[in-house]
Amino acid sequence: MRCLRTVTYLILVFALIFTVTACENGQGTDGADDRLSTDEEVQNELSFIDTADEEILSYFFFDDSQYCVYRYSVPEDFKSLDVMYGYYDNGTESEQMKLITVDFSKHENGRRGTISVYKSGYNEYALMWASEDNKSKEVCYDVTFKENVDGVRTEYNRFPKEKIETGVKYPVFLSVNSDEGEDDSMQEGRMTFDGLVSQNRNINALYLIFN
Repeated sequence: MRCLRTVTYLILVFALIFTVTACENGQGTDGADDRLSTDEEVQNELSFIDTADEEILSYFFFDDSQYCVYRYSVPEDFKSLDVMYGYYDNGTESEQMKLITVDFSKHENGRRGTISVYKSGYNEYALMWASEDNKSKEVCYDVTFKENVDGVRTEYNRFPKEKIETGVKYPVFLSVNSDEGEDDSMQEGRMTFDGLVSQNRNINALYLIFN
């Protein structure tokens, strides 16, 4: 009887160990899947962020400033990022300037980062690129927009989340000059960048191109 009880006890102990191990393995797998899913979701994306929760960026802004910040994340096969300025005169890009170039092979953790636009004065703007860990930065000051004295100027700085592709222009800040009383069809999210700048208007644009 004692032997039988001992065998039964050992069977129960091994069964309990097996059950606990199986549960732990199951939990570990689920957690890994969750992390993998989260990584995939942010792996190739450009999105507007609220600086209220971004203390690491706060020194770049003032309480009365006009600004916007975008976060991006791209895969390993992306090589670089260009931050561009363009002036569009009735649908034609009459001026183009490369403001910041980020070579991902030369900037640590550069494939994840932020782009900040700050209105530093009348028609003057500053930009900052920073890597996700804030170890690398590039700043461009005194970006001057062309002034249009006629019509009404409207600024757009909050564009919807986008999946990133190479060679595509992604707007982060637009200053649009149009006739007073004209029906405004340039609400963010309603049109592509090319659609926005092809309007019969004068547009100063800050945009990104990933390569």
